[in-house]
Amino acid sequence: MWANLREIGPAAREQFTAGQRVGELTHEARVIFIRRYLYFRFRLALSFEQVRALEAARIGADPAFSGPKPAWAV
Repeated sequence: MWANLREIGPAAREQFTAGQRVGELTHEARVIFIRRYLYFRFRLALSFEQVRALEAARIGADPAFSGPKPAWAV
């Protein structure tokens, strides 16, 4: 499996179903991915802890979040 993270494009929400999912990120991998994206796209040098706090706030405010929450997002 591979992904081209340099190309971003819109996708219809209907394309994303559990049956079509071939992989997923752990919460820690998502935080690292977001941190790298913010740095390489916008040159924002945020620490891992800052991005994790932002992600914890997003998870806490998302009423549609499903699945177990990581310990740091409770």
